[in-house]
Amino acid sequence: MLGSTVHRRFRQIVGIFALVNFFSLAVAEPASAQTIVSTFYNPESGFLSATDSAGNVYFANLSTFLPTSKSEVAGVFIPAGGMSLPTNFVIDPLGNGQFTVDGVPSNEKLLACSINVNFFGTTCYLTDTPRSLLASIKQEVRSQSNEVIDMITDRLQTLSRDLAEGTAASVETPPGGTVILNNFSSNPAPKYNGLSAGSDTTRWGLWANASGSYIADNSLANDFNGTSVVALTGLDYIVGRRWILGLSAGYTHADLTLSPSSISRQVDGALVGPYAAYIFNPNWSLDALANWTSLSNNITAPLPFPAGSYHSNRVTAASNLNYFTTYNGIKLTGFGGYAYTWEGGNTNLVLPSALANNVRYGAVRIGGEAAYRVGAFEPYLPLRFEYETTTPNDGSSRAALVVGAGLRYRWSDTLTGGLLFETTEFKTHISDMLVSAHLRWSF
Repeated sequence: MLGSTVHRRFRQIVGIFALVNFFSLAVAEPASAQTIVSTFYNPESGFLSATDSAGNVYFANLSTFLPTSKSEVAGVFIPAGGMSLPTNFVIDPLGNGQFTVDGVPSNEKLLACSINVNFFGTTCYLTDTPRSLLASIKQEVRSQSNEVIDMITDRLQTLSRDLAEGTAASVETPPGGTVILNNFSSNPAPKYNGLSAGSDTTRWGLWANASGSYIADNSLANDFNGTSVVALTGLDYIVGRRWILGLSAGYTHADLTLSPSSISRQVDGALVGPYAAYIFNPNWSLDALANWTSLSNNITAPLPFPAGSYHSNRVTAASNLNYFTTYNGIKLTGFGGYAYTWEGGNTNLVLPSALANNVRYGAVRIGGEAAYRVGAFEPYLPLRFEYETTTPNDGSSRAALVVGAGLRYRWSDTLTGGLLFETTEFKTHISDMLVSAHLRWSF
């Protein structure tokens, strides 16, 4: 009886304030979102109705919901001039008396509300795009940009290391395996005997790399999941004994299911960009890359959400300082650097949200790998720590640890290949698991 009285009193309080500002447009929302122009709440039945400026009508049954646990309540959505659609509202508690109310016409997120039960205030608005759409764009940018960067930097790091090894091959190695040459440019002609460098008569390198990833976000109101594919090829040339210059080109694809599953997003992109490395000596090198991706996006969604296709651009730049050494036969590579990616385009009818159409991801990247050569095989363990410097707005944390295991194989002096598995850990709510393969030919 007491619980029933508390629930009824809570609904009455919420109803009073709902008459004033329930479903009002949040200040931070873009002007393209529809505003609520009228509301009506019946505290006895618990039904609340709202009409927006486009003539759409919303009915929510608040008679049974509890603000302390995630639950769904029934309702109806009537598009302007259309037939009524079954509707559910999802209550997501945030703690400290705060929770959000997500409208789900035909199981789709539509309304976002925040009610403070301590001060009896409400702030609600219509969302012009699902919040999980922004999360999917952000994590797709992070995952694909990181993979493109990793494909190119792995090529540059292994080639730089092997070139340095070949140059220092005739020099006596001190205990512990570290080789230091004071005058790198005056040493004898190199013997390019590493897994990536090929023979001492080759200068050109052609390589290809393909990967598939599963990415997901399980945070409230941001949840999505799906697959991502990156295929990249590159052509590079060894200039003298210090420079590696190259050009990469490739294809990206993502097929993502937003929450719930009747909203989906497919993205296809073509990318191109240069890369380079400078070898200071057998232990140090510097690399850098930049690329541009032209993206075709398609969103499939039921009313009242916008659906269709739009174009966007993605620009990525990254640089690393690398260190190489060998200890008891174990090849150790360490690096530190920074990567930055921007994706966006002109605001359009399909993606009216300026926030979702202006996505930035920047991160400090520190890591390395340990590799050990066994005949024609070279197993290796890569490890990378990332700290995002841009603001996460998808429920995820700034820090992430990427761990993996890989195997390289050498068919001949000029042909090598390899496999890699990686997973992203400790990034709150985010899953990113990757499998990739590469093939490299020197000529």
